[in-house]
Amino acid sequence: MRIPHTHLHQPGETVLDNYAGSCTTAVAASRTGRKYIALGRDERHAADGMERLKNMQLTLF
Repeated sequence: MRIPHTHLHQPGETVLDNYAGSCTTAVAASRTGRKYIALGRDERHAADGMERLKNMQLTLF
């Protein structure tokens, strides 16, 4: 997941993920020095995604 960010966005730029789900894009952005905006509709997924970002897990399981 890191490759698209390294080609499309420079470190310090902001990545928009308007289908955040489990926040995979946000984790990749954070790990490669990018900022992120993660949007989602499901509160359960949002809570899981925020926890994942807090713990910086690379996998869900």
